[in-house]
Amino acid sequence: MPLEIHPLRPEDLEAWVRLHYLAFKTTTLACLWRSEPSPASYSIVAKSRGRALLEHSPRAHFYKAVDTELDNKVIAVAKWRIFDKERSEEEVKSEYTLPDPIPEDCRPAWDKFMDGIFKARWNIMATKPHVILDNLTTHPDHCRRGAGTMLVKWGTDKADELGLECYLEGSSQGRPLYEKHGYQPVREIKCDLSEFGGGPDVHVVSCAFTKYFSSLTSAVVGNDKAISKDVLDLSFFSTSLSHKFLLS
Repeated sequence: MPLEIHPLRPEDLEAWVRLHYLAFKTTTLACLWRSEPSPASYSIVAKSRGRALLEHSPRAHFYKAVDTELDNKVIAVAKWRIFDKERSEEEVKSEYTLPDPIPEDCRPAWDKFMDGIFKARWNIMATKPHVILDNLTTHPDHCRRGAGTMLVKWGTDKADELGLECYLEGSSQGRPLYEKHGYQPVREIKCDLSEFGGGPDVHVVSCAFTKYFSSLTSAVVGNDKAISKDVLDLSFFSTSLSHKFLLS
């Protein structure tokens, strides 16, 4: 098989951030940048994004999918984080920040988009132990080749091994991939970026549960006639939402 997954290396960081821009530049989220980042900006973002990798953070796990028939070209990258212990509210919320902007960023658009992401993470997972797919990016010329499947499987297998819940936010295009791995939608994050030259965007918050969680919560799920989707209004931050346990 020409595709393989390997740990991301420091020398792969710039290829990763370039891939990230390519993956979004034809979507409504292209407005997060005013223009393509310059080589200098790509280098700055690579350094920022790779800090956890370079510092060998035990919580962050970076993996790449490469095409061995294309000289090991990086065609997809995933960043997983594993929180195997309860954290304090202060520690969790300290992570809800954006890195310093580069000149090409449209920072107001980034702020509006990530506001919904951060609020959903807090309302659904809060301080609980879990495994999170923080970022999955596939080169647009290499979609539907199995790279995403390989990278998602790494994290779900790790969650099963540890007996932890899995969490992610994904676009509607990625939803079939995630559902194939047992993720079920629990909420939609709606964000209209039209004012920045983009458009309406819907990201689906999904969770997957290990067999351990499924056995514990089957009675709870049985009481739900259907999976509910709470729409998160970016102008309102509700802290009273209950956690739903879903069978994968």
